[in-house]
Amino acid sequence: MKSLGSDAVIQRLLGICISCIVVAACSQPTGEEYFCESYAQESMTNVYKQQIVRLNAHAICVAWPVDASQCAPFGKPTLTPWIQGSETTREVRGHMQATLSAEQATVDILPFVRDKGTQTNGVSVPNEQLQFVFRLEDKNLQLIPAQQVQRAIEFVCKPWVKQKWWAIY
Repeated sequence: MKSLGSDAVIQRLLGICISCIVVAACSQPTGEEYFCESYAQESMTNVYKQQIVRLNAHAICVAWPVDASQCAPFGKPTLTPWIQGSETTREVRGHMQATLSAEQATVDILPFVRDKGTQTNGVSVPNEQLQFVFRLEDKNLQLIPAQQVQRAIEFVCKPWVKQKWWAIY
């Protein structure tokens, strides 16, 4: 049986420490997560809508277009990957711009669409632009559509502690 010298032990421990530091530096801080709900009256029916918000010092994440969580870093415009839209022949991606102030975190999303399978940059759809405003003090989320005929949707948010088995987001 071979015995390791003190230099070899120190080198191994140093290697393990450096590996841990690299892993910790590369992983994003989770920040805070919120589960948000809205009950809206649309014509004669009540509509129940949900939204997930993740927030840390660097970015805000919201569920857009439907169940896909998209993150926008503060102060840095970003594009989401292409996602199959509600029409199976179209793909959608969003140009996202996020800002953070002492009162709120905001993310603006300008959608672009293209035919599935094409390699174009798509065409912007300004009438479907959205703005998410998360108020930090009361933990409420407001979804503001670009079209003024639609009114803003108010969500009440609560901190969300996910169970280990719930890993869809």
